[in-house]
Amino acid sequence: MATARLFHVLIALMAIVASSAAQDPAGIAEMEKLYKTVVKPDALPAKKEAAEAFAKLNGLNLPLEKLQPPQQVMLLRTAIHAAAGCGQAMAAGERAEKLRNLGGLLDAASLESVILGATVAGDAKLADEAFAELSNHAQVKDRKAVADRRRRLDLVGQSAPETSCVTDDDTIVDFASREGVVLLIDFWNMLDKPSDASVKALRGLFEVYRAEPKFLLIGINADSPARLEKAREFAKSAKFEWKQHYEEQMTNAPFTHEAFHAGRAPYQLLIDKNGYIRAVGHAGEMAFRAAVLAAVSEARGDAAVIMPREQSGQRAESREAPPVVHQTKPKDGGKLPSNPEAASMLREARAFLKTGMKTKAQELLKKIIEQYPGTQEAEEAKFLLG
Repeated sequence: MATARLFHVLIALMAIVASSAAQDPAGIAEMEKLYKTVVKPDALPAKKEAAEAFAKLNGLNLPLEKLQPPQQVMLLRTAIHAAAGCGQAMAAGERAEKLRNLGGLLDAASLESVILGATVAGDAKLADEAFAELSNHAQVKDRKAVADRRRRLDLVGQSAPETSCVTDDDTIVDFASREGVVLLIDFWNMLDKPSDASVKALRGLFEVYRAEPKFLLIGINADSPARLEKAREFAKSAKFEWKQHYEEQMTNAPFTHEAFHAGRAPYQLLIDKNGYIRAVGHAGEMAFRAAVLAAVSEARGDAAVIMPREQSGQRAESREAPPVVHQTKPKDGGKLPSNPEAASMLREARAFLKTGMKTKAQELLKKIIEQYPGTQEAEEAKFLLG
């Protein structure tokens, strides 16, 4: 019995030592610094700052499973906000999924980070789960606002309708297929006239992407013929410089009500380069702006492409050629261990290779080899680097 107790004590001591060894004080201090800089409730870091923070975070080599629960939350929230800020939807979505899996450790702010990552990745299922928990959270006062945001998920992940509209300058805009161009639709009317704040936010978003060839913003107005002149006057006074389509129909309008069913205007709807509805929301919302950035980054080839997911869990089918997956075996014929963080990085590297971003892919592959030697992922990274 004494020997058995001594054995268990030794095991416990070894676990404590291993845990202590896993704690890198300098790395954790740097993570905490990044967290304070990057994670804000209403604003994401600038794109360059976000990219630098995300790179630093990945370079800290802080295995999630070796961290204490509060540190796990901090690490994942920082990664989500940094990835969202530089348009990396795949990374933001993967970290959001991991953060959601921490369950009871999450406060309302952490659940909002899950929703941010899910929105950027077009993951309606993950966002729905987080909204469900948020709506019952003790820290949330306005449950109606949460419910309203949750209702927007109905269309996310679905293919845009196979139809088109003609704007006021006779441009034909196809909703489902635009040769890789991201489409942002602003639905509005005079019955629920857009607020000054809403107009300002939309104009600001337009200015960011005005010269971007992979981005198109159009407005769709659902007013009756009697209100048409007032609608045109409002668009002019509000400085809507983007193309407009006037449905001249207040009820059962073909696009606002029949094709999209996205609820009461005003709101904006984002369709990615593959023709899938990526997000529904408002230009003034941090998560929605981040979703636009991610979709445009993918369209430009600056980020790995992620396929959105409906509330049901159905993942949209890729409309591009599937990536080539190389099967590798260890030289000794044995089976090497796999590391989940390395596997995540390897998926990102493959996605970069698929979209022609070889430099970014090579950087990730080299990092896998350096940080996770002796793993399946390191062997495959060596193979991909040639």
